[in-house]
Amino acid sequence: MTNLSPKGALAGKWSASWSASAGRRLIAERKLRILREDHQGLILQKLQERYPNPELYSFVSRFVTRAPNLVLAVVSAIGGVVYDNGVLRTLRGASPELARAFGEIVNESGINSLASAIGQRAWLAGPTGVSPHLDRRGRLALDVITPDVLDLERTGKYVDSALWLHNGSTWVEMDEQAWRYYDGRGRLFKEVPHSAKECPLVPFLAGENLSDYWQSSAHSGLVDKCLEVSVLSAHGTYVQQVSANKITHIDGDIEDFASLQNLGEFALPLIGTGTINIEDRAVDPTPNWGMISRAISDAVSVYGISPTEVTGFNTSTSEWGSLAIKIRSERIGAQRNKQIEFIADSERRLWPIVAALLRDSGHRHAKLLPPPDEVSDMLRLSFAETADSAEIKERIGAMEAGLSHGLTSALETQMRLRRELSEAEAQEIMDERLEAYARRNAFLARNNLPADASLMGKPLDAIQGRDGGLISGEVRRGAADPAANEDGA
Repeated sequence: MTNLSPKGALAGKWSASWSASAGRRLIAERKLRILREDHQGLILQKLQERYPNPELYSFVSRFVTRAPNLVLAVVSAIGGVVYDNGVLRTLRGASPELARAFGEIVNESGINSLASAIGQRAWLAGPTGVSPHLDRRGRLALDVITPDVLDLERTGKYVDSALWLHNGSTWVEMDEQAWRYYDGRGRLFKEVPHSAKECPLVPFLAGENLSDYWQSSAHSGLVDKCLEVSVLSAHGTYVQQVSANKITHIDGDIEDFASLQNLGEFALPLIGTGTINIEDRAVDPTPNWGMISRAISDAVSVYGISPTEVTGFNTSTSEWGSLAIKIRSERIGAQRNKQIEFIADSERRLWPIVAALLRDSGHRHAKLLPPPDEVSDMLRLSFAETADSAEIKERIGAMEAGLSHGLTSALETQMRLRRELSEAEAQEIMDERLEAYARRNAFLARNNLPADASLMGKPLDAIQGRDGGLISGEVRRGAADPAANEDGA
């Protein structure tokens, strides 16, 4: 992380804050380096702490690799899981023109391709800024600003102003009036006013941060175990390499041996005075592999992941494959529920700001967009369910069994499935779907069509005649074959 600090016009407002946040930004940078697999230096640093002897460090460091990456495996499995199956963003009650325009704006922003990365970084490193703006072509774009290069002035969870160190050399300050760009010396070289009337940056969170807004200590254990696994892997591989080689022991004066001879030559004799012994140097690497297995188990168990759900390392052969974590759907659902309310809140704050920015711009849909407060009221988010069909059927069955006893309700079940919904939104969705179901049944009845899509195209009376014939045939066969009846009748 660069040591650049705010200077010039920025210094008065930001210098103290930026200096005070150096520690938590360094922690975030460490996590993100591992996530993007740029952490070999961190492994070497950890290795040097473990093996301060320079000679041993020199030997073991040759076997350091960035794989396996335990942080990446865990983040891929559960970080940002909210976005894994996509999100539908709509405006309730919008005209067809507005609905189409909003859909195009969402797609244009690139949020669908960025969402997984945003969710993962927010989960691992803490509040991750998403800042909408118009690009050079006049289209909506999103900047994703990680907490290692970001500082904020806040009122509660709302951002008053932000400072972003962009590409390690340019400062970008944003507030309710404009974006301002400064060089490394703090000299303003560009200012772009905007119409959002608030700072155009929304911090995306994926978990509780009441005690520490930046979540600096979150997942530190996972990071430590990831580096520990890499160090143990390097040492175990080194031990294997040592074990695979014999050691040559010469008892006598090396000068007494004839020159131009290879002491390791297995076919030609050695000529000289003295004794040469070839000895085994066997060191059992198994303890290293056992420690790796325990380190992985310790790290993943914090997140409710069973060690049996981690694949990619065989402790009996010490061979690495592709480290991966595949967890059961109910555990994925539990992780989703921990993240979804935070992510949904961030999304709800983002799109009204987008509307405010675009309405007073040259964007092609500017005139169609309603004011930001109306967008806030109309916005509906539908996060795809992570449960499989069998689990959903099981939940519905449990709900239906409890209905007559007053233990459950369809509304309650919907809200448990969709944690991001308020009670009113959940009822609204159920009403809409029931109305659509009723309209479909009415259409099928009016047109004498079957409800079974596989029979579509055949008139209902023909299907009923066919089914009646099949049933009649079964009855006649049963009467002719008494053995087919369990009672023998």
